[in-house]
Amino acid sequence: MNETPIDIRGVRKRYPQFTLSDIDLEVPRGSVLGLIGRNGAGKSTLLRIMMGLVRVDAGDITILGRAMPACERWIKARVGVVSEDMALYGAMSLRWHMDLVAAVHEGWDERRADVLLERLDLNPDQRTRGMSRGQQVKAMLLLALARRAEVLILDEPTTGLDPLVRHELMTLLAGSRDERQAIVFSSHHGEDVSALADDVAFLHAGKIIAKAPVSNRSVLSHVLGWIGYYGLLLGAWVLFFSVVLAAAIVTESIGWTIAVLTGFIFVVGNVVLQIAPKLGWVGRYVKNLAHGGPALPVTLGVEALGIALVVTPTLTLQGRKTSFV
Repeated sequence: MNETPIDIRGVRKRYPQFTLSDIDLEVPRGSVLGLIGRNGAGKSTLLRIMMGLVRVDAGDITILGRAMPACERWIKARVGVVSEDMALYGAMSLRWHMDLVAAVHEGWDERRADVLLERLDLNPDQRTRGMSRGQQVKAMLLLALARRAEVLILDEPTTGLDPLVRHELMTLLAGSRDERQAIVFSSHHGEDVSALADDVAFLHAGKIIAKAPVSNRSVLSHVLGWIGYYGLLLGAWVLFFSVVLAAAIVTESIGWTIAVLTGFIFVVGNVVLQIAPKLGWVGRYVKNLAHGGPALPVTLGVEALGIALVVTPTLTLQGRKTSFV
């Protein structure tokens, strides 16, 4: 059994408007890797390279100890794929698809398929064109899991699904991880990555900019926490500055301005810390960083800057006794 079921070295793929470059990635045996990145970052391209659907311009790809694409047929027989842009034959039933996969793949497990049908609440005699989006994703996942694929590659499998179906699918994947050597999946939902992945890799503009264990979260805290927390803080201060300055100009009352300013400091601080935990996966890191020691001096500095930005123009206007009608 391979200690590194997925090993990617120096992979590069150039398109007219996009380049995937210098990709080095290892997925140890028994682990789950989550890929995170904005649309166009290169997640799907990287997964298609692993599937053998895209030929690279440079680099080496090894899946289950065999080189891709030299051993493409052998590898594809052992890799299960579920992607948001995959489609089933609408005029055919789920049972027809199951029989087709069983005829092509030696590893098909009919007993496992029956268990999955019941667990996923799928009707094998239903035509797939009559299935909802969630049912179609469940059907494709059944086709991949029932043949005991050693490696599972999932490209945004939960996109467009309601929270209950997403939770059901992630629970199923978490329960099946011990049956295969590696799982790689991309997702826009941080909760999915946090719940399933052992490691997470961040892609941006065709490059992996960070990779860390989910249990460690050191990279996640700095990349997401700092951006999220100070982004919220800065946005709040910009809004506050505009409102209070306008009020000060109209009322020409510095006392009223300072009173509102003092109250707003407490309101903004509490609102940020109350909202942060509700932001899901990112929010947990925002909250942790907000309560952390290293963040405190910078937070106080930003608060002081905000006070200066509001009070100074107000005092200046008061001194000039500017009035507006």
